[in-house]
Amino acid sequence: MANAPIGSIRAACSGEQMPPLKICIKSTKIFSDPKNYVIMKTMNVPTKKLLILSALIFLLSCKPKEARIIFTGDIIMHIPVKTCAASHNLIDRDKNVSLNNGGFDFLFERIRPALSSSPVVIGNMEFPLSPPFTSQPKIFNCTPDVIAAMKKAGFTMVTIANNHILDQEQAGVIDSIAFLKKYGMEFIGVNTDEKTARSGIVKKTGDIAVGFIGYTGITNYSIPSRPRGYYINWLYHEDKILEDIREIKRRCDYLVMIFHTGTEYAPRPEEKDERAIKKYLEAGVDLAVGHHSHVVQQAEKIITPDGRTCYVFYSLGNFISNQTESVIDDPVNQSSNTQDSIILNLFLHRSRSGAVSARFEALPIHTYNILNSGKKSRDIQTVSIPEEIDRLKKIRLESGELQRLAIDMEIEYLYSRIKVLKTALFSDQKIDKIEFIAEKRE
Repeated sequence: MANAPIGSIRAACSGEQMPPLKICIKSTKIFSDPKNYVIMKTMNVPTKKLLILSALIFLLSCKPKEARIIFTGDIIMHIPVKTCAASHNLIDRDKNVSLNNGGFDFLFERIRPALSSSPVVIGNMEFPLSPPFTSQPKIFNCTPDVIAAMKKAGFTMVTIANNHILDQEQAGVIDSIAFLKKYGMEFIGVNTDEKTARSGIVKKTGDIAVGFIGYTGITNYSIPSRPRGYYINWLYHEDKILEDIREIKRRCDYLVMIFHTGTEYAPRPEEKDERAIKKYLEAGVDLAVGHHSHVVQQAEKIITPDGRTCYVFYSLGNFISNQTESVIDDPVNQSSNTQDSIILNLFLHRSRSGAVSARFEALPIHTYNILNSGKKSRDIQTVSIPEEIDRLKKIRLESGELQRLAIDMEIEYLYSRIKVLKTALFSDQKIDKIEFIAEKRE
């Protein structure tokens, strides 16, 4: 198509005013006149169709595309969660191997569609991976089968800078790093040495380079002054973090900080953490995503002194766990609890000027935790609340009166969870560029 349609096509892609396509049968060559009209010599119908089809394909290909990144909350392998997985383990008797990653696939199978639409899905892995993989109620550990299941569900990256990273002592940290590498799961916040841990990860999504750095402000056991074989990024090493931000900003267009701190079950972040996160935003972080409270906390839009629009989500809650605690000291939203969470979708777009802008979608999710008397364990699964409401409504259409009554009660309960989560995230305020995804009542 030589130079003929390019001016017009570029104008269309840029959103500029463009004169309508005009075909003139006057010239022996295809070219563009000063008004960007396409001039064509008489040609047969197939050639004309091919030319128009090529132009349309070009127009569609240059339509602005968004890069998408997904964030989830705390992934906690409590003993009942691991027992649930084991009770659903499917064994190939001939080969004596698991067909579903030790049953861990079961935990994520109903939420998998919500994680499948992004090349980058990151969660907070709040447990070590260390032989013999045994654990206690508040001292976590898990078999690496769960990593294979997480990858199958869509996860591509985890942060391991959290209060449980030292639950299996120093050997557990080193083992966890080794297993994550073996299973091909990327990770931030901790690594084999200080330089690597603090360097973070940069991922190219579309034409946008996104940086990820991770830090914790709390551990259950003291971090040795001179750890051997690993390094944990500390949230309150301000000078180091400011240096980390400067370094990674040279390699990325948009910077995400994952942080782990605060008070468990608290509805709001601590003031000292708000001050710290805002300082890091002002230094160059574009998005900060928090963990540890196990309940959803507020989101906030912040305009930095240099004019950048930044966002912070202080806690996404639990993605999956065996916890059932309610939020503490919250007279406004007392029914918020650890079984409710959100999946955060980040959409990035690069403008013609090269600037990168962000928008968000928050999907409400819920962890079902139901006694399975036949297996003498609990069935624990994470579901998308809008998808679950839709599924129940379809079942209701073919149900009897008593079953419809039970379904109606469950649907009403799920609607109440949507309201609770929305209140926790927004505190009844609308935040520009953050959309809460929920099914509308008929």
